[in-house]
Amino acid sequence: MIHSRLPMGFTYRFRHMRDGRVLDEWTVKNLMPYEGVDHMLDVLAALSAPVTSWHIGLYGNDHTPQTADVAATFPAVAGEVITYDGNRPMFAPSPATSGVLSNAGNEVEFKINAATTVRGGFIASNPSKASPLGVLLSVVRMPSPRSFEAGDVVSVAAGLEIIPS
Repeated sequence: MIHSRLPMGFTYRFRHMRDGRVLDEWTVKNLMPYEGVDHMLDVLAALSAPVTSWHIGLYGNDHTPQTADVAATFPAVAGEVITYDGNRPMFAPSPATSGVLSNAGNEVEFKINAATTVRGGFIASNPSKASPLGVLLSVVRMPSPRSFEAGDVVSVAAGLEIIPS
């Protein structure tokens, strides 16, 4: 078989805000499960239809991302956080430029409505909280669990860079 090995993934920047002030900020690299990688390759080869919108979510269980993670089981296994207003916010990146795709400057925000612990985030194709439908593109675990209070805001930027070789 002829192929190239290309490790790739998203980098996430999280911000914890309260009363308009940034309390903490951290950046972490993700794992792209095979479900997301296979979907990207199938779209690139015109073997699958592209997803029309991607959405960012948060999770709270002590889950380490696995290459076998899939949208069908991830919300339950990872303990998707649902204590925020609305559905999963849409990941709306700017058009790719020089190999970079990112929503920096258009970060998603989660307004937390009950005390909760967050251990990571993800990108999935379905906008509904706790939905087992769609494609799981990316999963990231934070370096340590973070506690949030009602009224706090979690801001998330995510980006992917592919360097020509």
